[in-house]
Amino acid sequence: MTFLFSPPTIQHFFLEPDDLIAFGPAIQPFTQRVFGLPPERFLPKHSAMLATLRGLLAPSGLDRRLQDVAAAMQLHLHARWADGEVSLMEVVQDMVFEPTVATLFGARFCGRHKLTALRDAFFKFESGFELAASPLPHLLQRSFCAARSHLLSAFRVSVVERDFEGELIGDLIKQSAIEPDLAPNVMLAVLWAALSNSIPAAFWSTAFLLLPQHRSHLALILKSLPSAPPPDAPPSQASEHLASLVQVALDRRGPLAAAVAEAVRLRSPGVDLRAAAADARLPLCDGRLLAVKKGQLLAVSPHESHLDERLFGPRAHEFDPGRPGLAAVVGVAGVGGIAGFAFGGGRYRCPGRFFAEAQIVLAVALLLSRYDVRLVSKDLRTTGPLAAGSSGPGTKEVALSGDARGGPSAKIGTGHHRSSCESSNQGSPGDPNGLLPQPELRRQVGIRWPKEECIVSVRRIS
Repeated sequence: MTFLFSPPTIQHFFLEPDDLIAFGPAIQPFTQRVFGLPPERFLPKHSAMLATLRGLLAPSGLDRRLQDVAAAMQLHLHARWADGEVSLMEVVQDMVFEPTVATLFGARFCGRHKLTALRDAFFKFESGFELAASPLPHLLQRSFCAARSHLLSAFRVSVVERDFEGELIGDLIKQSAIEPDLAPNVMLAVLWAALSNSIPAAFWSTAFLLLPQHRSHLALILKSLPSAPPPDAPPSQASEHLASLVQVALDRRGPLAAAVAEAVRLRSPGVDLRAAAADARLPLCDGRLLAVKKGQLLAVSPHESHLDERLFGPRAHEFDPGRPGLAAVVGVAGVGGIAGFAFGGGRYRCPGRFFAEAQIVLAVALLLSRYDVRLVSKDLRTTGPLAAGSSGPGTKEVALSGDARGGPSAKIGTGHHRSSCESSNQGSPGDPNGLLPQPELRRQVGIRWPKEECIVSVRRIS
């Protein structure tokens, strides 16, 4: 691969037409080996699919979809998570998985299949995604193959039973003229695209806000969220609260949207690929030209370029939702909305990015407005200030997060959980003290997932 880091070459990477820099040949290993989509049948329909999805998930229609997502997320939160210490990633996965599946595939699909089994199969499939795209025979990847088979079987059954008629995925298949035998494979690709980025993005957005140095950002966000109704409030009041949270999610200029953008920027994918369809010369910053040959595999690394101060200004490695000039990236890579080009750029950027962005904001808003969430760690090397007292033997109090309504304070316990940063000797972008799990840098496609658990304490406040 030839990696491009100069801002002008990045712009050409995303914006040149396919007869010069092509998208399809670069993604063929993923569409064919991972999803089972033959390139000669799938790639000619790919542009039509992207255009259809952009229409189906346009910002103007997100309000209605997000109302249902918000109600489902709240139901899962209150049914599954009581006061105590939990894995933040497990909370986020539980919040996001079923509401997303219901939104895209509909109630009939969810009612026909056991969602816990689908959930387990999806995360096994997702964990084997990149290895499955490699030349390693699938015969040696039994867990991945079994998970994919389970998911495809569920989609095939529901295609036969016409469960998708009138649903978003059914409209996509019909309007894109996808053949029935390919429909389950396309659905698998849509499922992966919808969840593989939004889940880790919601995790990092929440986790960054729990760090001590970010409590001013958390306090600003908490002030912007509507007050949650008391537990004994009538249903109408709870519905009004959800409707208000949906408006927060749709506010792409709000403080929480900015925090999500920064989290995604700092935990973005390692690689985005294109293939040179013809000999070309791409401009560099110093005026020279980079010669590329037809067939050459070109790559941009959002993970590296998002730390480039030429693009993001001074201290690009810091988490700063108030960072000025983020909109300037639009002129560099042809992208907008979510920070940088984590969700792609140009005409091939993620067609569901507006829905994904709003969904991530909604998940974080719901969690922070309904629960007092605090980072738990037994690593006491933090630079956070010690509180005025101690809660007992083996425990110290350190300011780690903003109290849900009463200002910054938090408790770090030395309980039985292994610290999320216990095995990490250094920090990472946005987390210089290493209080959060390290991102999994071996994963190159999609938002980086955490390498380890991140334990938080949650206390329901409404």
